[in-house]
Amino acid sequence: MLSYHNDTKLASQTVSLLITPLLVLFFSLLFTNFCFAESTINLKQVMQGESIALSTYYLEDPEKTYNIDQLQSAALLSRFQPLPHGKSRFGISSSDYWLKIIVKNTDDTELIWLLESVHQQWDHVKLYINGEKKFYGGDHIPFTQRPFASESNVFEITTPAKAEQQVLIHLSYDQLGLAETKIRLWTAKEYSQYYASRYFIIGAMFGLGIILFFYNLFIGYSTRLPEFLWYSAYAFSALFALLTQSGLGYRFLWSNSNWFSDFSPVFASALLMIMATQFTRSFLNTSTESVTIDRLLKIIFVVAGLSIFFSLIGYRDYAIIFSILGMLASLFFPFIGWFIYLKGKSYARFYILGWAIWSLGIAIAALQNIGMIQVTLYSGLSTGLCFSIEAALLSFALADRFNQLTKEKKEIELIHIEHLEKNHLLLEELVTERTEELEQAKNQAELLARNDPLTNILNRRAFFECGSIEVERSLRYKSSLAVMMLDLDHFKSVNDNYGHAVGDKALSSVANTLKSMIRNVDIIGRIGGEEFALIVPHADLKMAVKLAHRLRLCIEKVEIVIDDKPIKITASFGVTSINVKNESLDEALKRADKALYMAKDNGRNRVEHL
Repeated sequence: MLSYHNDTKLASQTVSLLITPLLVLFFSLLFTNFCFAESTINLKQVMQGESIALSTYYLEDPEKTYNIDQLQSAALLSRFQPLPHGKSRFGISSSDYWLKIIVKNTDDTELIWLLESVHQQWDHVKLYINGEKKFYGGDHIPFTQRPFASESNVFEITTPAKAEQQVLIHLSYDQLGLAETKIRLWTAKEYSQYYASRYFIIGAMFGLGIILFFYNLFIGYSTRLPEFLWYSAYAFSALFALLTQSGLGYRFLWSNSNWFSDFSPVFASALLMIMATQFTRSFLNTSTESVTIDRLLKIIFVVAGLSIFFSLIGYRDYAIIFSILGMLASLFFPFIGWFIYLKGKSYARFYILGWAIWSLGIAIAALQNIGMIQVTLYSGLSTGLCFSIEAALLSFALADRFNQLTKEKKEIELIHIEHLEKNHLLLEELVTERTEELEQAKNQAELLARNDPLTNILNRRAFFECGSIEVERSLRYKSSLAVMMLDLDHFKSVNDNYGHAVGDKALSSVANTLKSMIRNVDIIGRIGGEEFALIVPHADLKMAVKLAHRLRLCIEKVEIVIDDKPIKITASFGVTSINVKNESLDEALKRADKALYMAKDNGRNRVEHL
């Protein structure tokens, strides 16, 4: 019995020794196959820029020594790895990158499709199908020699029915560059539709940039104000940067120059920063307002210049570093504008907003470069779109600055003319000439001064002028005439609790509501802080009261949302008719004002009449 037990134990140990290595080998092979099983991409009849990052494998070649024959060996094929976390960007690099995908046509007919290498600035792009070289692209060949007419590298591939193909893409730079390996798959119709819409967006940005360039160039030439000329130079440099980043510059201007194809990305961004810096110095007058800020801007100018210098002498790595530093420095421009604004320079407000939007575009581009934001079909245009908005806002800033300078100029002219009038009679001719100029300026100023700047309706003075004319007209034609006054309820608490910006927004919203509800012949004006008046021709008291009720209900629906909290606005109305034969507009308004106070005393948000 003991012998039988020993034999059984020995047999068990022998089986264990034989099976254990086999099990280890089996699970090792299973795990290996699981880890390195390549994902096959099933081609479809309709593909709209399909991202294949999760099915793409890459091999980095820092020494630039691999060729297609070597990559057919099992040793190198096994070294292909999935894209890290599905991200296609590898930062700034001088390495070559090989991409591998396996595609399969599951249909019964052959399929013609497009493979797009999204990044446009690769010097060389080679595509191999099943180990055979099929296409050659990149910006180091003339555009006319590309296999497909597109700014990005696009290749038309035919996959037979029920066939599987191995596609290898070789991406390389002669010098340092951004290693973006993103690949998209298209069918021809969908690709054409996408690029038609893309060209429309880019064309709109170019159109806006060209209009702003010539508009401000003309003003700068006419006025000799340097900030307009610097803005025009900035707009030109931004258009050049857009040409470079969109690939249109390579396509239409410099496809035969490999040197400029490599130089243009660094040069465009550096030139943009140089012009932006000079415009900022001129527009904000930093040499006078803040010597420290002016010195910092000069440093940014030098950094951008060094980027161009290092690129010219062949140190592309330093050129890219200085270019990135210059672009990142632009993120501080809104704070510079804010500092100048706090010193009482109101014209800096549009500058702050414009550069804040530009900074948003730069931040989006930076986050895309490091892979924190996914690059989509249109997100690559975000920087250009932000520039377009920023360019328009900076143009508004220039107009604001010009208006302020004009106002200061008129004040100086007034003082100067008063001085001339006290001098010798020989200056009388010059004084007369100046007086005529001032009269023209005064008439223009009065025309501009008729409207309240916040609500864009008549101010108090203009309201009484127009109202007096309307009273005379009603007297002449013996027509009825009514007047009403309204005052926003508890408006002081809105300003105290939410700030004057919210109060201004409320006033503007109420004014817009009133304008939308009245006729063209009605006269509306802002005659006090939160007080409005309305003259209603051809209306008796009953009709005016009905109109007042409608206006009150519309104002009651006005809602200002602050931090997701709605703020309700209400108003009290006082209405009366005008006896055009026996009383003036001012007397009728006093009676309407009494009715208004009755409405307030009776609980507000109501209409009273006298």
